[in-house]
Amino acid sequence: MGAMPLRVHRRKSRSSKRTAADDAAGGRRRRTTQRAEQQEPTGADAKEMGSAPRTRFGVLWRWIWRGGWTLIVFALVIPPLQILAIRWWNPPWTTVMVQRSLEDPKLEIRYQWTDLNRFPEELLWFTVLSEDGAYFDHFGIDVREMGKAIAEAAHGEGNGRGASTITMQCARSIFLWQGRSYVRKVLEIYYALWMEGLLSKSRILELYLNVAETGPGIFGMPAAADAYFDRPISAISSDEAAMLVAILPNPRGWDPRQPSELLRARQSRILLRSKQWAQPAGLRELIRSF
Repeated sequence: MGAMPLRVHRRKSRSSKRTAADDAAGGRRRRTTQRAEQQEPTGADAKEMGSAPRTRFGVLWRWIWRGGWTLIVFALVIPPLQILAIRWWNPPWTTVMVQRSLEDPKLEIRYQWTDLNRFPEELLWFTVLSEDGAYFDHFGIDVREMGKAIAEAAHGEGNGRGASTITMQCARSIFLWQGRSYVRKVLEIYYALWMEGLLSKSRILELYLNVAETGPGIFGMPAAADAYFDRPISAISSDEAAMLVAILPNPRGWDPRQPSELLRARQSRILLRSKQWAQPAGLRELIRSF
């Protein structure tokens, strides 16, 4: 009976040795596996590393896609809303007024709204003859004049005219900015198309005559008549009306109170053209019919 515990003890000792050896071997295998995993990426890791550039490209593409749709929505929604607003309300200010105020914070802005029926008919006729002879025939863009301007620019000819219609000039004066650029010209065309679709010809002309830049800090024919001739727009003479229209291409460089020879020549051409193309009877009512 005394020898049995000894044999049992010996069996347990041999079993413990085998367990310890197995544990040591398992540990070596685990360490070898871990080193292999650290040295070479697994299939999932390799796939993730290979897809990283594609993931960055996907994020960039999503930003481009969203930005493109944002621009499309902006282009389709904002301009019509702006134009519908001025269909019923007279603009209290324009972007060009803001531009000039930022350029010169001390500049005094002179601007007074006047209804179309208070403008002399001669002034209306002079404006159409001088600025846009096809005003009542086009849809905001004078394709023929624009084609001529593009052809002259391509051949380095002409005087750099922009071929802007009254509608395009009105869009620029209210919604855009002064200065030559292709971006602004494209926006002019886009706004002009919307304006022709949402506003009458008489409303566009009324807006233009009230907001067009006519001098340093002076906007609109009514403010110009008061500043230059010290009288309301309804009381100006034919020569004064022609002079106000003559300064429109260069309102900040020409002064009707001290007209240059070039400005006098433009005034004379406007008066001569008005005699060659007789003013229609009842012009104001005719304009309102468009």
